[in-house]
Formats: sequence, C-alpha cells, structure tokens
Amino acid sequence: MILLLLWMTLIFYLSSQPADLSTEVSDIGVGYTTEFLSLVFYKTNSESIASFLIEHIAYVRKAAHVFEYFVLGIMASMNARELLKNRTFSASLIFCFFFAVGDEFHQLFVPGRSGSAVDVLIDMCGAFICVFLYHQFIRRWKRN
Repeated sequence: MILLLLWMTLIFYLSSQPADLSTEVSDIGVGYTTEFLSLVFYKTNSESIASFLIEHIAYVRKAAHVFEYFVLGIMASMNARELLKNRTFSASLIFCFFFAVGDEFHQLFVPGRSGSAVDVLIDMCGAFICVFLYHQFIRRWKRN
C-alpha cells in the first residue's frame, strides 16, 4: 500500500509542475534515454538518437504517461488482490481511471498545463495493459 501511495504522490508531484519546469524534466528524461539507448545500440550515434527524441518529444511525453499508469496499474492490482480477493481486474481499472481523471482535473489549475481527455485515454492504455498482463500471470500461476 505504501508503494502505491508513493507512486501516486510522484504522479501528482510531476503533474503539479508548471509547463516550463515540466519541459525541463522532459529534456532531462530525453538525455537519460539517449544515454541508455546509445549504450544498448552501441553503434548508433547518440546525437542522432537525441535529435530523434527531441523531434518526437510529444510521443516521448505520452510514452511517459503510459509508463506511469502501467506502474500504477500493477500496484493497484496487487493491492486490490490483497484487499478485495474478488473482482480485482475491474477494481484496479476503475481506481486507475478515477486517479487519471483527478490528475487531469488537477492540471487545470497548474500554470501552463491543461487537463486532457486524450491523456486519460493514454493513461488507461498503460493501466489496462498492465492490469491485463498481471491478471493473466496470476491466473496461470494459480493453475500451476
């Protein structure tokens, strides 16, 4: 439960940042991603990776949404499984949905930021993928 609350706090903190600070954080993320990808694909020029990511920064930011809610989905599923024992798939998704809606509503009051229904859908894609995979894993684990 503590990890879930900490992750929710991190998401809330990141969405509380004004637009200019959020852009700086994205740029730092691009830097780390560039370094990681240049290590993985050691023959690739890191400058070309960085320029590609910067050109497609909107997609990088949306991928961050998917990742945030992917992690939230697994944490919600694990906690729902402990607390509810039944209907955890639905409960996890409903929890993630309301948190995503609340987060986007909260961004309406942050300077330079806006709430977006599209972002809620993107968030839910990450949550759904994770919750689905988690429940498939649990189902197969129980069989064996």
